[in-house]
Amino acid sequence: MQKTDFLKPGALILVGLLAGCTTTGDDGVLGSATKPDPNASFNDPENPTQNTRLANVRGAMTDYCPTVTLREGTAIYRIYRNKKKRDNPDELRYQASIVRVSRSCTYEQGQLRMNIGVSGRIITGPSGKPGAFKLPLRIAIKSQGELVYSKLHRFDGNVAAGTASGKFVFVDDQVSFLAPTSRNVRVHVGFDEGPYKTP
Repeated sequence: MQKTDFLKPGALILVGLLAGCTTTGDDGVLGSATKPDPNASFNDPENPTQNTRLANVRGAMTDYCPTVTLREGTAIYRIYRNKKKRDNPDELRYQASIVRVSRSCTYEQGQLRMNIGVSGRIITGPSGKPGAFKLPLRIAIKSQGELVYSKLHRFDGNVAAGTASGKFVFVDDQVSFLAPTSRNVRVHVGFDEGPYKTP
């Protein structure tokens, strides 16, 4: 059952994803969707071991679109002229920061498909100049306590000629995993330049 339009490539739809798919509660229930049965025994998001046998039925799970959170310390990514001199601010070339995250969800044939969007800003540092460079972004998802999706994306960041700052937008529209049976899905995004550790 589709709860929001499943996004396709295109600038207008990217704008729609980042501007219009964030009206949800803390539990990830879509604000425009039919609310669950108040008598249903839903999983406590702070205690994934509680009520894990909630059935994936209309009015219970198909209005559940897991929220996206930033892993601690991964919202900012800095590129230095000399990696060995990261303690010297004069060596900074670029700094990218995540400003907003968003998502949409579709339940199809026993799978939960998600589009996850990330947008942010880029500024040049004392050693930087306009140009293009790669940004490493990790998207990782745990469901039922198991890692079900993890992918490191490398996409272009860009500061246009004649400017000292820019913006970036990235969407992963290939996320798909077995539909959850409880509301304990964790979706983490963040810049990742080192060995990955399970969230």
